[in-house]
Amino acid sequence: MKKDRAKKLLLLAMSIGFVVLLDFTGSLVYGLLTEDMRDRFFVFDREIGFIHQSNVEFEVSWPEARSGKVVYRTNNIGLREDRATLEQATVNDRVIVFGDSHTDGVVNNRDSFSHVAEDLLNRSSETRVEVLNAGIGLSCIRQHAQLLKRLLRLRPCVAVFTVFVGNDYADILHTAAGPTLYDRWLKHSIILRGLRRLDVSPRMRAERVNRYAMWQSMAQAYYFKQHPDSLARASRMHEELFSSIDSICREHKIVPLILILPTKYQVEPGSAAEDFASIEHLLGFTPDRKTEEEVSINLHAILRRLRIPFVDLKERFSAAADSAHARHLFWQADHHLSEYGHAVAGTVLADTLRGLLRGLPASEAN
Repeated sequence: MKKDRAKKLLLLAMSIGFVVLLDFTGSLVYGLLTEDMRDRFFVFDREIGFIHQSNVEFEVSWPEARSGKVVYRTNNIGLREDRATLEQATVNDRVIVFGDSHTDGVVNNRDSFSHVAEDLLNRSSETRVEVLNAGIGLSCIRQHAQLLKRLLRLRPCVAVFTVFVGNDYADILHTAAGPTLYDRWLKHSIILRGLRRLDVSPRMRAERVNRYAMWQSMAQAYYFKQHPDSLARASRMHEELFSSIDSICREHKIVPLILILPTKYQVEPGSAAEDFASIEHLLGFTPDRKTEEEVSINLHAILRRLRIPFVDLKERFSAAADSAHARHLFWQADHHLSEYGHAVAGTVLADTLRGLLRGLPASEAN
């Protein structure tokens, strides 16, 4: 009797093992045969983390965009540019804009706020200005500081660092690493995805309500709620990196500028009111708990101590929110900056750069 039971248990274990092995192998093979956007667009760099592959072009359907699609295009050095970037500039002034996926842009290259600013500057000035978009999705200020060092050969006169208050503070706490076998397995696994659907934790339930609202804002707030000391640790790391960036810029006669980007949750919560309310309830947030506000205040204090010029876009974004005409600053689909949001940010950036390029102090929106 005991032998029969042992045989059945062994057979069951072997069957489960075979199914798991089949799922694992099938997921990896399928992943090799089918490239998604991340595979086509990004490559892992040991010094920086994920960076863009050079000379990539592909398009994705995007119903909210004016053209109904977004074309992702990189140039000879992996920047979101339609033209090649030459080491020797052919313009009077060169500006490089660093940032995460909001800077990178879920928009056509010409519609990113970097290029909106470039167009506005060149319309109103006799001198020519080149504003390069070095934004990279999946990145934070740690990667941007490393990328600055690599792009010093382009001799910029201004380096703009965009800090998105929705997730950048939490992102800095996690070391950038290349995709593991588990990541590749999870991507296409039937078993692991099935197990995730059984997860009834508050975070996973909230992601099922609206995963983009979580990824672009609420997940960071929840992380800091679960790990109370993490916000202070992220603050110290940001101050160290900003100090390092400031030193590099001083050494190479570059003016640093920090652009503080708010979230959809902060400036147009009504456009996803039901989702935000459901997530707040699931995560146990009180109405006055606004982590983004804490992050913004913390950033202001750091940058004032270091005397680094900055512009906080929250006030301008709040004033520009235009729900009456359904012009959202952030896409409804994934809560990234929309074409309209890029246009507003680009206008503010152009106004600020115009002053900096004339040797005037940058404005501070407090």
